[in-house]
Amino acid sequence: MENETSIVSYNLRYQIDGTAVNIHDFTHTFYQQKIGIVGDNGIGKSTLLKLIMGELLPQFGSISVLGSICYCPQDYRRFYGDTVADILGVTAKLEALRNITMGNMDQINFETLNDDWNVERKVASQLELFGLEEINRERAFSTLSAGQKTRLLLIRSILNDSDFLLFDEPTNNLDIKARHILYDFVSQTERGLLMVSHDRNLLQHCDQIIELTSKGITIYGGDFTDYTEQKKINENAIERQYEDAKKAQKKAQRSVQLSLEVLDKKRSKGRKLFVEGKIDRNEANGKRGRSERTQARLNTQEARLLSSVSRHLNSAKQMREIKEEINVSLHKTSVPNGKMVLAIEDLTYQYTTIDRWLFSKFKMSIFGAERVALVGSNGVGKTTLLKIICGELSLVYGTVAIGIEHWSYLNQDIDMLFTEQTILENFKRINPDLLHEECHHALAQFKFRNKDADKLVSNLSGGEKIRAGLACVLMSSAPPQLLVLDEPTNHLDMVSILALEEIVNQYQGALLVVSHDATFLEKINVKRYVDLSALH
Repeated sequence: MENETSIVSYNLRYQIDGTAVNIHDFTHTFYQQKIGIVGDNGIGKSTLLKLIMGELLPQFGSISVLGSICYCPQDYRRFYGDTVADILGVTAKLEALRNITMGNMDQINFETLNDDWNVERKVASQLELFGLEEINRERAFSTLSAGQKTRLLLIRSILNDSDFLLFDEPTNNLDIKARHILYDFVSQTERGLLMVSHDRNLLQHCDQIIELTSKGITIYGGDFTDYTEQKKINENAIERQYEDAKKAQKKAQRSVQLSLEVLDKKRSKGRKLFVEGKIDRNEANGKRGRSERTQARLNTQEARLLSSVSRHLNSAKQMREIKEEINVSLHKTSVPNGKMVLAIEDLTYQYTTIDRWLFSKFKMSIFGAERVALVGSNGVGKTTLLKIICGELSLVYGTVAIGIEHWSYLNQDIDMLFTEQTILENFKRINPDLLHEECHHALAQFKFRNKDADKLVSNLSGGEKIRAGLACVLMSSAPPQLLVLDEPTNHLDMVSILALEEIVNQYQGALLVVSHDATFLEKINVKRYVDLSALH
């Protein structure tokens, strides 16, 4: 096994003060398998990839790589000076091929091309596969959209012949079509993959899941389903250990108490015998001495026993990760069956910058508490349609009618929240009719208790931000009967996605959502899908 392609970490330690990043004594061998890396945002997943890449140096321990690595990061800024060809690593080869085609037979051109005569065809094939066939090879990477940048970096990785590919949130900004192309590649490749991701469909293709938590790093064999099942078994076992430790502590305390009660009875009896004159002073002093020695022995035994059970209890507490569920009453959001919530008739819309209609005589309606998802490739107009419905863009032709009084729109940036205000200040601004105590109570139900409610929005994680936004609208005195969400799971960690699903599943109104996360849409019980790609 010594010569097998692998990545080996030995007693790896890396900590960032003031953050949750605390990789401690991590020893593991990564072989050429498909490995998913999961955990809460900020826990150190991207840090682990950077340590493997050598962009960060271990504070203790080591990482050795036997083989080659290609890294697809989440942060694009390192590539902003590059062209499309630079990103794909083919600039020199394409220039050499162009020189040869034009009759320049210098040996340097043949050496640079290295018999890769199909380089242009390979690049074109991958660009076409990911819907980027119209992008000029000389175009600056910085001018591409977020989805185009992600797709281009994935093409870069696929064209690269490295032994290991490191992906950091590869499905962020990808539409459903691009996601399925990635899923197919992952399922078919024989290269080693280390993938930081919260995409449950992608993680379903893994051979192994590595989870980073505040308690350490745990390795699970199998795909995401196997991981969730094993994790549940482990959590149940830890919960039993915790309950057993609490019972042991109570039993130990009771045992000590009984021993002290027995000793106290003996002391009382001795004092009574002395007062009644049935024993003399010497005998009474002897009994008192024995009692004091017994008391000392019991104190020592008590300290040892309680110390032992306390250690077990503290250990069980530390192993336990409490993920508190959100349970709220949202009965005010309910919509009668058959109630017209949204009616779009003959909607026609065109951006001034393009010479075709984005929508032409488009029709759609929502009745009652329907859950509808807008799907389709990037650029087909999903977000644009939401903005038209919510009045942020003006109609060209047609009508949009909303049949209920209260509705709310949470866009991708949740910009209804002012970043310079705290969560509580935002809540009061959006709900001026509620008393101070009512605002605190409402936020507490969404797990923003005490000082958490005083966090600045600018300091919130993605999961906290959307939870705060939902709290502000759903805990209103007149909550929305139509909730419009645009890519709500983007950049959320698994815990935040599950919390979002909990909240949305307790919502009783109509739902219109844009998302490329098929698992999320299934979990929130979306029953109708409107594919806008069919319009183009």
